[in-house]
Amino acid sequence: KLIDTAEAMNKEVAVVTKKGYKIGKITSRQKGFELAKMDIATPRGSVLGIRCYRAVGIGMGDGFLESAYIEHFLKMQRDEYADLGVRIDKMKAGAVVEFVHPFWTLPFKRGDVITHINNQPIDSFRDFQALVLFAKPDEVVDVNLTRGDEKINLKRKLKKIIRLEEESETFLEHFGLFFDSHLSLVRIDEQAKNLHLRIGDKIVMVDKKKISSARELMSHLALENPHARFLVERGGFAFFLRLSKSKNKNKFILMKE
Repeated sequence: KLIDTAEAMNKEVAVVTKKGYKIGKITSRQKGFELAKMDIATPRGSVLGIRCYRAVGIGMGDGFLESAYIEHFLKMQRDEYADLGVRIDKMKAGAVVEFVHPFWTLPFKRGDVITHINNQPIDSFRDFQALVLFAKPDEVVDVNLTRGDEKINLKRKLKKIIRLEEESETFLEHFGLFFDSHLSLVRIDEQAKNLHLRIGDKIVMVDKKKISSARELMSHLALENPHARFLVERGGFAFFLRLSKSKNKNKFILMKE
């Protein structure tokens, strides 16, 4: 039986594989596409559960996929989600915006607190998941937020995104490039074919700064510099990609140097 992952917090959780099982505890919940974590390894394909055969997630190697995401996939029969264009850091009288998508034109700012969506209060990450990620793509939603002492109400159309299980978010999905958590390229959409990249190419630096994780790249693009230059390695060969704005200033272009 699949149950809400919240029921397993502060309890002993078994990570079951073909070779047996180990017992540990959940250390952090899933935030969007950032996997939940345990204090022990969660091998890819392992099943996480508590007593009485109650499953709470599936191991993905670098963490685990919570039950709500599994239920969503079973319902949709594909890895399709809706996206408001913000990434949530924590809950404080609502959902606190950590990152705003750097390549979309959006009215949100870092630090905004989203209090309601469609008049439904946002009291937990699960509320945000249910009302945004698991909503219907292209749906127009009412968003209430606070920005300092200001209260703001606006309408936004949710975008559709496809995210496969081995992919981690970097914001470069906007250009058709999908990476794993260690920044190795795992999928190339048609729109990026002209870059002549290959599966397995790996980003190792951005703007002369060494990076090793998808989250580091997200943070750099959202908070420091969306006009970035990337060093990419392919075996013993290295080359650069550059992000810049087009002449009309409203569109970013990714090109190979």
